[in-house]
Amino acid sequence: MNCPSCGKPIHGRALFCPHCGQKLVGASLSTPADVYGADTERRRPEGCARTTTVLILSGLALLMVIGLGAGAVYMGLRDRQGTVRQAALEHSGRGTDHLAREEYELAAAEFGLALQLNPGLEEAEEGLDLAQERLAGLPEPTSELQDEVSAAYLREMAQAYEREDWATLFATADRLLATNPDYQREEVDRMLFEGLYRSGLLLVEQDRVTEAVRMFDRALLLRPDDPEVARARELATQYVTALSYWEGDWPLAIASLERVYAQDPGYRDVGPRLGEAHRRLGEQLTAAQDWCGAEEQLALALEFATSSDLTLAYEQAAAQCAAQASTPTADLTPGTADEETPVPSGTYVGEIVGSEKIGSKKMFIRGHVLDYEGNGVSGVRVTIGAWDWSVTATSDGQGQFSFDGLANPVTYTVTLDDLPSEPLDVVGEWDTLTWIRFQPKG
Repeated sequence: MNCPSCGKPIHGRALFCPHCGQKLVGASLSTPADVYGADTERRRPEGCARTTTVLILSGLALLMVIGLGAGAVYMGLRDRQGTVRQAALEHSGRGTDHLAREEYELAAAEFGLALQLNPGLEEAEEGLDLAQERLAGLPEPTSELQDEVSAAYLREMAQAYEREDWATLFATADRLLATNPDYQREEVDRMLFEGLYRSGLLLVEQDRVTEAVRMFDRALLLRPDDPEVARARELATQYVTALSYWEGDWPLAIASLERVYAQDPGYRDVGPRLGEAHRRLGEQLTAAQDWCGAEEQLALALEFATSSDLTLAYEQAAAQCAAQASTPTADLTPGTADEETPVPSGTYVGEIVGSEKIGSKKMFIRGHVLDYEGNGVSGVRVTIGAWDWSVTATSDGQGQFSFDGLANPVTYTVTLDDLPSEPLDVVGEWDTLTWIRFQPKG
């Protein structure tokens, strides 16, 4: 085509002449064929065909994925249904076994479970009907029948008592008391009491002392004033108490062990354990350079066991204690020193009973509030303070309180808020756990 204005040739279709700029009347935007030539126009069908093929293949792939998913769901449901049916058959089989043993209540329960899993299981329906029919035909228990059952339980208890089968004795007694609590009660209580007491003694021998305490407690419910059981319980309780203080508070552990040793020196390992506690406390006092206290404890340890190391530690502590005693002290002019005010009886007085390294950049102060007998006093508010800072803790069931993670190595003052007491000053030291104790003055 030529431009009507300048006559120069124009290739393709255009709105304006590229030579003179004259608008071309009747022209339109160029088509892809005009711009790219005839070859492009020939390639278009091939591209469209490829696109169509891709779309078809994608659709087939999607249908395949959907089909596989639906198949998997179907297979999963079929497997689950098979598992449920198998479980129903197993419950039905157990119900049949219970029927054969005339255990009709158990049989009815198993058949009921089978029908919950598979409501159309005919054998379970038949078995359930038969079990319920047999249950309906059983006679109502009479007083004569109840006495027969109770007598059978009592015979079983007597047989278990003779062979010292305490577990069977207790279990049978529970069934008898649940069925007929008044049946031959005196004889039942006698066997129960003896079984509980002797079972507790056996548990002590097996080093199950905490369980033994529970047996003695149950025996004392039947005979609260029995002296032998009360003594056995006291020994076991003090022994368990000593173990609870082991590694934590040597003076308290020693106090409980001494109570056991005074009543029965041959009780379990109380002798060797008491000697070990004295030795450990002596080592603790040696580390604190309380030489005289260490000498006393190590001397007590030597009463239970001897060794070259223990003897050497004792001799060193004795020498250091003697050196301290021979050190001259300042002569105080009579009347110039403050006279010590006597502490009223019943006032709780605190003392430091030991310290130990804890191997970390921390500072702990812990202690106990005890009564005259050395038993823990619970629920006592204990306050620790320094300058204008203070915090309060409450003693637990063992009378123990704790102030952990103290931040300044200063002198702390510890007081009891709920009891008449003398304040106790305790120096806080890094890497150290300091143990203190409050006890009333006699």
